[in-house]
Amino acid sequence: MVAALVDTGDNGAWAEKILEQDDPYAPELLRVEASNVLRRLERGKEITEQEASAAFEDLMELNVELHAFGRSAASSRQIQIRRPG
Repeated sequence: MVAALVDTGDNGAWAEKILEQDDPYAPELLRVEASNVLRRLERGKEITEQEASAAFEDLMELNVELHAFGRSAASSRQIQIRRPG
C-alpha cells in the first residue's frame, strides 16, 4: 500500500496496478500500519514531510474495503499475489 502511495519506481507502479485491478480489501488496521510506515519514512529522511502528508491524505481517501483482522488473515492464507517477472 505504501509503495503505491510514495514509490515512483517499479514497485510503486506494480502496487498501483494491483489497486486498480480489483476492489481492494484489507485488514482494518491498514491505515494505522501504513501511517506508521509513512511516519518512519519521513523521520528517516526517505521522503519529505510534504510527501508524507500528501501520501497520508491519499491513504485516507483510498476506497478500500476494511475487514476485521481475523477474516482478512484467513483470506490472505488462500490468496497469493505474484509479482511479474
